[in-house]
Amino acid sequence: MNILITGGTGFVGSVFCRLLTDEGHYCTCFDLHEPSSELANNSNVKFIQGDVRDIAALNKAMVGVDAVIHLAAAHHDFGISEQTFHDVNVGGMSNVCDSMQQHGVRKLCFFSTVALYGKQDTPPTETTEPKPNSPYGSTKLAAEKVCIQWCEADQANQCLVMRPTVIFGPNSFANMYSLIRQIDSGKFLRVGKMANIKSLAFVDNIVSTSINLWINKNQPQQGIDFFNYVDVPDLCSRQIVENVYRELDRKKPTFSLPLWLARLLVFPLDLLIKLTGKNLPISSARINKLAVANTQIDASKIHKIADPPAISVTDGIQQMVSWYQAEGKIHSIPNRRPPSKFQASSNA
Repeated sequence: MNILITGGTGFVGSVFCRLLTDEGHYCTCFDLHEPSSELANNSNVKFIQGDVRDIAALNKAMVGVDAVIHLAAAHHDFGISEQTFHDVNVGGMSNVCDSMQQHGVRKLCFFSTVALYGKQDTPPTETTEPKPNSPYGSTKLAAEKVCIQWCEADQANQCLVMRPTVIFGPNSFANMYSLIRQIDSGKFLRVGKMANIKSLAFVDNIVSTSINLWINKNQPQQGIDFFNYVDVPDLCSRQIVENVYRELDRKKPTFSLPLWLARLLVFPLDLLIKLTGKNLPISSARINKLAVANTQIDASKIHKIADPPAISVTDGIQQMVSWYQAEGKIHSIPNRRPPSKFQASSNA
């Protein structure tokens, strides 16, 4: 198969390219950002630079394609306007579906997010009513509705929607990277009991599971289906932190700052964030996310039909720390935020 991957040069897209080409498929990476040397040297990968908001560029990339994996998205916490979230996540999804319909491409895999559930009293399943509380979650939910409409418009269209939790692994510069870097630099401070559950997904696990469901098991065979994805068993924040300390060969902390005191100490930083709009590394929101908030997701639906994940969460943390020590810590964090406006490709 020739598979178009939007956002194909990113963290998750690069793993899709590696695993798909290992199985003998061809990949077309459609992305704003240039590919890594590993991708560029893969003879079964073609790169086309473009923006999902540019329908002409998408139409160029769609020629000769058998299926599409749509990963391109606006998802950062800071530095992106609500309009950009909408234009990229919803408008981009509409463009992808329109381009697929024009070129007779019927098979789609869309990476959504568990962020569309918002705050829930119990671990949400795929049938839980979404309550998004962020532009990212709400625009991903709107993008899912575009997929539903695309499938309803033509019975030949098939769409697998994956709703992953936090994805981590080598070459990721997101939340897990920040935690490892803080612990490695000695700047991490344990707050409270940190017994809150944090559902995680190791990148190779979710990508290989998606490929097996979507291609090998041809899911869904008709229409659209939705799957939460987390690796099991879940770990709590304390266990995640202790695993990182162990892999870094650092002595884990015995002192834990009381939660009430931590919130009091960061109050001035919260005011500074509110006044300046700057993304500071310490805030009450970040403390709540790490030490208080449960992000437990029910993914029993997918684990009943998919093969067991090949890599445990603890082994995934080990792999990521090893990458961090070998090369990740010396890399500058790449900026993959989409621009507020795009320029149409001159050669589309």
